[in-house]
Amino acid sequence: MEKLLKFLKGKNFPVYILSNGKLAAWHKMGRSPYRVIICSMPKAGTYLYAKLLELLGVEFVRLHLWLTGFSDYRFASIKEGRERYKEFNIEMPLSKTLELIHPGQFAVSHLECSSLTRELLRDFKKIFVYRNFRDSLISHMRFMVDTGRDKEGTAPFRHLPDGPDKLLKYIEVYSGHFIKESKGVLGWIDQDDILKLSFEDIYGDNGEERQYKVIRDICKFLDLPPEKRNYREILIQLIGAKTLTWSGKRTDRSIFWDERVERRFAEIGGREINKKLNYE
Repeated sequence: MEKLLKFLKGKNFPVYILSNGKLAAWHKMGRSPYRVIICSMPKAGTYLYAKLLELLGVEFVRLHLWLTGFSDYRFASIKEGRERYKEFNIEMPLSKTLELIHPGQFAVSHLECSSLTRELLRDFKKIFVYRNFRDSLISHMRFMVDTGRDKEGTAPFRHLPDGPDKLLKYIEVYSGHFIKESKGVLGWIDQDDILKLSFEDIYGDNGEERQYKVIRDICKFLDLPPEKRNYREILIQLIGAKTLTWSGKRTDRSIFWDERVERRFAEIGGREINKKLNYE
């Protein structure tokens, strides 16, 4: 604790002192006996699954982690987090940040799968969230425009009407970074100690029973109490809930996709990623 306190000195980051004397990013403990982290593909339903974990009784510490820091959304409104995210960024090594997360709590991330992250997260329950990469790509474009982030970068396509030309302009600007980040996370799908969940399953694309299976799988994976649950009520509260990244409506690929986009998608490695995720 002393080393962590010394490291935190001077940082604009308040912490809680728990009854056992340990420092914590969040003061409430959830129903799972494990520390939990979502390691998701970007724009694949990170905060949708975060909302589901909350509904199942796991406490969200409201930190979005990366190797050298995190976004601290504990005291930010959804609007502030979407539009002024840089104001909530804290520089801190992941090894230190993880000390502030305790059993029954979880954080979210797009952490790459590497020997370092696997070692740091060895005693965490890890959930890998993925989605058809075509939809993730469009969703990221919409997110950048809707939130007003990076006005210079989005200038070439921000004011274009929705359609393939807009998406192609976006790909010119952002696909390199987005592909790199996505490939870094992709390695989690090959790990045996991780629960793998798709956006399409929880959203209902594959039927209601598949949605129920996702909930059952999470409860089993996190050793949540086996009491009778109203799955339908959970889904009603979940689908369409306002979250940090929810734009108000689901991405409609048909508006943005044509043969030109599909060719470009293949060129940037999108089909390769989708093949790994079993979408091709």
